[in-house]
Amino acid sequence: MSVDRNDAVYEKIEPDWFKWVIHRQDSSIRKLGSDKEISKTERTIRRAVKRGSISYALLDEIAKKLDVHPDYLAGKYAWTLELEIMNNESVRDYWRGNYLDPKQFPYQLVEQERIGVNKQLMDTLLIHGISEGDFKKLSWSQRRELEQTLDRYTTQILHHWFPTIAKPVEDLEYFQTMGWQDEGDVIDAMLEYLEERDFVKVYAPEPDDNYASSFEEKYKHLPVVSLPAMTRIVIGGTSGHCSVDEVYKDCVTITPNSIRYKYEPQEYSASNLPLRWAYQSSSQDHRLLFDELVQIVADILLEQKDEASAIDVGATTFGVTYLDGSRRQREFYLSSDYFAECFALVKKMVPSEEATPKVLMTSEDY
Repeated sequence: MSVDRNDAVYEKIEPDWFKWVIHRQDSSIRKLGSDKEISKTERTIRRAVKRGSISYALLDEIAKKLDVHPDYLAGKYAWTLELEIMNNESVRDYWRGNYLDPKQFPYQLVEQERIGVNKQLMDTLLIHGISEGDFKKLSWSQRRELEQTLDRYTTQILHHWFPTIAKPVEDLEYFQTMGWQDEGDVIDAMLEYLEERDFVKVYAPEPDDNYASSFEEKYKHLPVVSLPAMTRIVIGGTSGHCSVDEVYKDCVTITPNSIRYKYEPQEYSASNLPLRWAYQSSSQDHRLLFDELVQIVADILLEQKDEASAIDVGATTFGVTYLDGSRRQREFYLSSDYFAECFALVKKMVPSEEATPKVLMTSEDY
């Protein structure tokens, strides 16, 4: 939903969700209707809820009062509660209590969106005597590098004074780019919780030295057709033996039309901050690389021998989602060089302006 709206524009809302958020924020339609900061009456708000649509101006006023993002209040994520997995009451409560908590979607997000990342950058440059024209003389990759460097150092400075709340601009960009797209994203988000309670099972196959695909053998003489059996590939990593201030976990998620990355240190510091980025892609190159990656990961899951584990390296986890929704996962304690072919392929999918994710780093990167 765009943050620049005419007051006359009406937004669709999910009535039950709308009322739930109001209640969760310790308010009521009656309270809102009598609040001086809300321009409409209780009666108008109730009519809007009954109708299932509300003026954007009123939605924004209520969202600001409740300290939630207008999209969230309108019900952008309400569809997740209709998924089959949510038929289990405990799963539903866990999802709503942890992932749909209003604290995760503060009104501050829309205020940040209204400032505009680009405008903030231009204002910063201008106050230091650099015009937009000067900035545009740089190549695209140089401009992106400058943006990221400014963001990184600004965040480090702010983190010194506000260690619990300072966040990089990349967090806002990630919020704008990626959300839960489908049921697979929702299940992936709380996979550990679901596994622990046996709500889902992730099949971890035993290595099979004699494995051979009968399909590939039968049709090996035919041209390869792009039809990936996997819809999502997740490669996760953790730090090995190191000091506590260097402990981290990270994760790269690849689909036929996107790639995203999340790096989460155990302890934040000025030199070790969390990082997230996400990119959507409709290019044929990305799709072809994904198809190739499917074959390599299939080998890792089904054929690769689990050689002697190294005690000083972190875990590398490969998890996949298939077309029928089933999942497989396997964990290794091996040097990253063991997966050099796989990681080299994924690196080709990482946008050039981003640093190589830690989980993908091999000896060539050090």
